[in-house]
Amino acid sequence: MKLPIEVHNKLIPFKGFNWVTWLLWSFTRKPMAWSMDETTRRHEGIHCAQQIELAVLSAAILLPVAISYSFAWWGWVLTVVGILFAGWICYGISWLIEVIIPPYPGAYYYTCFETEAYNHEDDPDYLKRRIPFGGWIS
Repeated sequence: MKLPIEVHNKLIPFKGFNWVTWLLWSFTRKPMAWSMDETTRRHEGIHCAQQIELAVLSAAILLPVAISYSFAWWGWVLTVVGILFAGWICYGISWLIEVIIPPYPGAYYYTCFETEAYNHEDDPDYLKRRIPFGGWIS
């Protein structure tokens, strides 16, 4: 199975975007006949790798915190939400930093996550040789 898994629906993503990736899935509002080309699949595949890395990292940080709070229900809820949405949370923070720090236009393209995806979307072997955390941290 090739990642990301395509999900065609009528709600996600917001208008103005063709695809949005969440962990292993890429969502589009386009009809089923409209499928990802290989460049888009590689681009969204890079986002899959980034989000999985961030989910693992947040699990390593948040699970011990939840355990230290004596398994309180709210600690587990925050932990699960933090793990599942770590990629989007970090993406949002990265975007805000790019909005605040000049150059202002194109904050979306200047985030570390998009920079990695756009720089390597034409390389068919990038995901095979990609170093975990290496593409977007550098």
